[in-house]
Amino acid sequence: MYKAALIFVFCAFTINKGEINRYEKIFSTDFTNALSYLNIHSKQFNQSAKVYGNQPQLLSTIVFPELMRYSNVKDILETSVLELIYVENGISAADFSIGRFQMKPSFAEAIEEEVKSNTILKSNYKKLNFAEKNSSELNRKERITRLQSLDWQLVYLNAFVSICKIKFKNEKFESTEDSLSFYSSAYNTGFTKSSEDIRSNCLKCYFPYGTKYKGKQYSYADVACYFNRYTFGKAKNSRTLK
Repeated sequence: MYKAALIFVFCAFTINKGEINRYEKIFSTDFTNALSYLNIHSKQFNQSAKVYGNQPQLLSTIVFPELMRYSNVKDILETSVLELIYVENGISAADFSIGRFQMKPSFAEAIEEEVKSNTILKSNYKKLNFAEKNSSELNRKERITRLQSLDWQLVYLNAFVSICKIKFKNEKFESTEDSLSFYSSAYNTGFTKSSEDIRSNCLKCYFPYGTKYKGKQYSYADVACYFNRYTFGKAKNSRTLK
Protein backbone atom coordinates (compact mmCIF):
# COMPACT_ATOMS: atom_id res chain seq x y z
CA MET A 1 0.00 0.00 0.00
CA TYR A 2 2.93 2.35 0.78
CA LYS A 3 4.40 1.86 -2.70
CA ALA A 4 1.02 2.36 -4.30
CA ALA A 5 0.67 5.64 -2.42
CA LEU A 6 4.06 6.80 -3.67
CA ILE A 7 3.08 5.98 -7.24
CA PHE A 8 -0.13 7.99 -6.85
CA VAL A 9 1.70 11.02 -5.38
CA PHE A 10 4.28 10.98 -8.16
CA CYS A 11 1.59 10.73 -10.81
CA ALA A 12 -0.49 13.56 -9.34
CA PHE A 13 2.63 15.72 -9.01
CA THR A 14 3.68 15.31 -12.64
CA ILE A 15 0.18 16.04 -13.90
CA ASN A 16 -0.22 19.10 -11.68
CA LYS A 17 3.15 20.43 -12.81
CA GLY A 18 1.79 20.46 -16.33
CA GLU A 19 4.25 17.93 -17.70
CA ILE A 20 2.92 16.29 -20.83
CA ASN A 21 3.44 12.60 -21.49
CA ARG A 22 3.85 11.96 -25.22
CA TYR A 23 1.81 8.78 -25.34
CA GLU A 24 2.29 8.25 -29.07
CA LYS A 25 5.99 7.78 -28.25
CA ILE A 26 5.55 5.95 -24.94
CA PHE A 27 3.15 3.36 -26.37
CA SER A 28 4.37 3.61 -29.97
CA THR A 29 2.90 0.68 -31.94
CA ASP A 30 -0.06 0.21 -29.58
CA PHE A 31 -0.98 3.89 -29.97
CA THR A 32 -0.73 3.67 -33.76
CA ASN A 33 -2.73 0.44 -33.91
CA ALA A 34 -5.51 1.94 -31.78
CA LEU A 35 -5.68 4.99 -34.07
CA SER A 36 -5.83 2.72 -37.09
CA TYR A 37 -8.65 0.68 -35.57
CA LEU A 38 -10.70 3.83 -34.92
CA ASN A 39 -10.13 5.03 -38.48
CA ILE A 40 -11.22 1.71 -39.94
CA HIS A 41 -14.35 1.56 -37.78
CA SER A 42 -15.19 5.27 -37.67
CA LYS A 43 -18.43 4.68 -39.59
CA GLN A 44 -19.71 2.30 -36.90
CA PHE A 45 -18.79 4.75 -34.13
CA ASN A 46 -20.52 7.60 -35.96
CA GLN A 47 -23.66 5.62 -36.75
CA SER A 48 -24.10 4.26 -33.24
CA ALA A 49 -23.55 7.70 -31.71
CA LYS A 50 -26.19 9.17 -34.01
CA VAL A 51 -28.73 6.47 -33.12
CA TYR A 52 -28.40 7.14 -29.38
CA GLY A 53 -27.79 10.88 -29.46
CA ASN A 54 -24.18 10.81 -28.32
CA GLN A 55 -20.90 12.25 -29.63
CA PRO A 56 -18.59 9.87 -31.55
CA GLN A 57 -15.67 11.94 -30.25
CA LEU A 58 -16.72 11.12 -26.69
CA LEU A 59 -17.14 7.41 -27.46
CA SER A 60 -13.72 7.05 -29.07
CA THR A 61 -11.98 9.05 -26.32
CA ILE A 62 -13.45 6.91 -23.55
CA VAL A 63 -12.27 3.60 -25.00
CA PHE A 64 -9.00 4.65 -26.68
CA PRO A 65 -6.79 3.49 -23.78
CA GLU A 66 -8.52 0.09 -23.88
CA LEU A 67 -7.93 -0.16 -27.62
CA MET A 68 -4.24 0.33 -26.94
CA ARG A 69 -4.21 -2.28 -24.20
CA TYR A 70 -6.16 -4.88 -26.15
CA SER A 71 -4.30 -7.94 -27.39
CA ASN A 72 -6.24 -10.20 -29.72
CA VAL A 73 -4.09 -13.29 -29.07
CA LYS A 74 -4.21 -12.77 -25.31
CA ASP A 75 -7.98 -12.28 -25.44
CA ILE A 76 -8.57 -15.56 -27.26
CA LEU A 77 -6.26 -17.60 -25.03
CA GLU A 78 -7.35 -16.18 -21.67
CA THR A 79 -11.11 -15.92 -22.05
CA SER A 80 -12.11 -19.27 -23.58
CA VAL A 81 -12.06 -21.16 -20.26
CA LEU A 82 -13.35 -18.17 -18.28
CA GLU A 83 -16.34 -17.87 -20.60
CA LEU A 84 -17.47 -21.39 -19.72
CA ILE A 85 -17.05 -20.73 -16.01
CA TYR A 86 -19.03 -17.48 -16.24
CA VAL A 87 -21.86 -18.99 -18.29
CA GLU A 88 -22.29 -21.80 -15.78
CA ASN A 89 -21.74 -19.89 -12.53
CA GLY A 90 -21.93 -16.11 -13.12
CA ILE A 91 -19.66 -13.18 -12.23
CA SER A 92 -18.95 -14.48 -8.72
CA ALA A 93 -16.99 -17.29 -10.37
CA ALA A 94 -15.47 -15.43 -13.32
CA ASP A 95 -15.41 -11.76 -14.34
CA PHE A 96 -12.95 -10.82 -17.05
CA SER A 97 -12.31 -8.31 -19.84
CA ILE A 98 -13.60 -9.14 -23.31
CA GLY A 99 -13.20 -7.58 -26.74
CA ARG A 100 -11.64 -4.37 -27.99
CA PHE A 101 -13.29 -2.20 -25.34
CA GLN A 102 -12.26 -4.65 -22.60
CA MET A 103 -15.75 -4.78 -21.10
CA LYS A 104 -16.46 -7.24 -18.29
CA PRO A 105 -19.67 -9.25 -17.86
CA SER A 106 -20.23 -7.39 -14.57
CA PHE A 107 -20.12 -4.08 -16.47
CA ALA A 108 -22.65 -5.34 -19.03
CA GLU A 109 -24.93 -6.65 -16.27
CA ALA A 110 -24.76 -3.32 -14.42
CA ILE A 111 -25.62 -1.46 -17.65
CA GLU A 112 -28.59 -3.76 -18.27
CA GLU A 113 -29.90 -3.24 -14.73
CA GLU A 114 -29.62 0.56 -15.01
CA VAL A 115 -31.44 0.50 -18.36
CA LYS A 116 -34.27 -1.62 -16.92
CA SER A 117 -34.74 0.77 -14.00
CA ASN A 118 -35.14 3.92 -16.10
CA THR A 119 -38.14 4.45 -18.38
CA ILE A 120 -36.28 6.58 -20.94
CA LEU A 121 -33.27 4.29 -21.10
CA LYS A 122 -35.49 1.23 -21.29
CA SER A 123 -37.20 2.69 -24.34
CA ASN A 124 -33.99 3.83 -26.05
CA TYR A 125 -32.04 0.62 -25.41
CA LYS A 126 -34.72 -2.01 -25.98
CA LYS A 127 -32.27 -4.31 -27.71
CA LEU A 128 -30.38 -4.82 -24.46
CA ASN A 129 -33.36 -6.70 -23.01
CA PHE A 130 -33.25 -10.48 -22.96
CA ALA A 131 -36.20 -12.70 -23.75
CA GLU A 132 -38.21 -13.34 -20.56
CA LYS A 133 -38.30 -17.06 -21.21
CA ASN A 134 -34.50 -17.27 -21.20
CA SER A 135 -32.73 -18.91 -18.29
CA SER A 136 -29.97 -17.00 -16.47
CA GLU A 137 -27.41 -19.33 -18.00
CA LEU A 138 -28.72 -18.68 -21.51
CA ASN A 139 -28.62 -14.93 -20.88
CA ARG A 140 -25.02 -15.16 -19.72
CA LYS A 141 -24.11 -17.10 -22.84
CA GLU A 142 -25.75 -14.48 -25.06
CA ARG A 143 -24.05 -11.68 -23.10
CA ILE A 144 -20.65 -13.19 -23.84
CA THR A 145 -21.52 -13.37 -27.53
CA ARG A 146 -22.58 -9.72 -27.46
CA LEU A 147 -19.36 -8.57 -25.83
CA GLN A 148 -17.33 -10.18 -28.59
CA SER A 149 -19.05 -7.99 -31.20
CA LEU A 150 -18.04 -4.39 -31.94
CA ASP A 151 -21.62 -3.38 -32.75
CA TRP A 152 -22.87 -4.73 -29.44
CA GLN A 153 -20.02 -3.19 -27.47
CA LEU A 154 -20.95 0.15 -29.04
CA VAL A 155 -24.51 -0.31 -27.78
CA TYR A 156 -23.23 -0.92 -24.25
CA LEU A 157 -20.81 2.02 -24.57
CA ASN A 158 -23.59 4.35 -25.69
CA ALA A 159 -25.77 3.10 -22.84
CA PHE A 160 -22.93 3.82 -20.42
CA VAL A 161 -22.72 7.42 -21.68
CA SER A 162 -26.49 7.85 -21.50
CA ILE A 163 -26.54 6.49 -17.95
CA CYS A 164 -23.76 8.86 -16.88
CA LYS A 165 -25.58 11.84 -18.37
CA ILE A 166 -28.53 11.02 -16.13
CA LYS A 167 -26.64 9.85 -13.04
CA PHE A 168 -24.25 12.83 -13.04
CA LYS A 169 -26.56 15.45 -14.54
CA ASN A 170 -25.68 17.92 -11.77
CA GLU A 171 -21.93 17.50 -12.21
CA LYS A 172 -20.22 20.78 -13.13
CA PHE A 173 -17.60 20.63 -15.86
CA GLU A 174 -15.14 23.46 -16.38
CA SER A 175 -14.32 22.49 -19.95
CA THR A 176 -14.77 19.83 -22.59
CA GLU A 177 -11.57 18.16 -21.42
CA ASP A 178 -12.83 18.08 -17.85
CA SER A 179 -15.94 16.31 -19.13
CA LEU A 180 -13.87 13.84 -21.19
CA SER A 181 -11.64 13.12 -18.21
CA PHE A 182 -14.63 12.44 -15.96
CA TYR A 183 -16.40 10.11 -18.41
CA SER A 184 -13.18 8.22 -19.14
CA SER A 185 -12.46 7.82 -15.45
CA ALA A 186 -16.04 6.61 -14.85
CA TYR A 187 -15.57 3.98 -17.56
CA ASN A 188 -12.28 2.88 -16.03
CA THR A 189 -13.22 2.89 -12.34
CA GLY A 190 -16.97 2.15 -12.55
CA PHE A 191 -20.00 4.35 -13.19
CA THR A 192 -21.63 3.10 -9.99
CA LYS A 193 -18.99 4.96 -7.95
CA SER A 194 -19.56 8.44 -6.54
CA SER A 195 -18.47 11.48 -8.54
CA GLU A 196 -15.79 12.11 -5.90
CA ASP A 197 -14.30 8.65 -6.42
CA ILE A 198 -14.45 9.06 -10.19
CA ARG A 199 -12.64 12.40 -10.06
CA SER A 200 -10.07 10.98 -7.66
CA ASN A 201 -9.39 8.15 -10.09
CA CYS A 202 -8.52 10.67 -12.82
CA LEU A 203 -5.11 11.16 -11.18
CA LYS A 204 -4.35 7.55 -10.29
CA CYS A 205 -1.67 5.87 -12.36
CA TYR A 206 -2.77 2.28 -12.87
CA PHE A 207 -2.71 2.11 -16.67
CA PRO A 208 -1.97 -0.15 -18.46
CA TYR A 209 -1.05 -2.95 -16.02
CA GLY A 210 -3.40 -2.44 -13.09
CA THR A 211 -3.05 -1.75 -9.38
CA LYS A 212 -0.65 -4.58 -8.56
CA TYR A 213 2.11 -3.50 -10.96
CA LYS A 214 4.87 -1.55 -9.20
CA GLY A 215 6.57 0.03 -12.21
CA LYS A 216 5.84 3.35 -13.91
CA GLN A 217 2.28 3.68 -15.12
CA TYR A 218 -0.09 6.38 -16.31
CA SER A 219 -3.54 7.80 -15.68
CA TYR A 220 -6.30 6.25 -17.82
CA ALA A 221 -8.10 9.59 -18.02
CA ASP A 222 -4.91 11.42 -18.98
CA VAL A 223 -4.23 8.97 -21.81
CA ALA A 224 -7.80 9.40 -23.04
CA CYS A 225 -7.62 13.20 -22.99
CA TYR A 226 -4.24 13.17 -24.70
CA PHE A 227 -5.74 11.09 -27.50
CA ASN A 228 -8.54 13.65 -27.83
CA ARG A 229 -6.06 16.53 -28.15
CA TYR A 230 -3.85 14.53 -30.49
CA THR A 231 -6.74 13.57 -32.78
CA PHE A 232 -9.26 16.40 -32.53
CA GLY A 233 -7.06 19.30 -31.45
CA LYS A 234 -7.31 21.34 -28.26
CA ALA A 235 -10.72 20.87 -26.68
CA LYS A 236 -12.91 23.92 -26.90
CA ASN A 237 -13.92 25.62 -23.68
CA SER A 238 -17.45 24.36 -23.01
CA ARG A 239 -19.28 22.88 -20.06
CA THR A 240 -19.50 19.36 -21.44
CA LEU A 241 -19.24 17.27 -24.55
CA LYS A 242 -22.59 15.73 -25.47
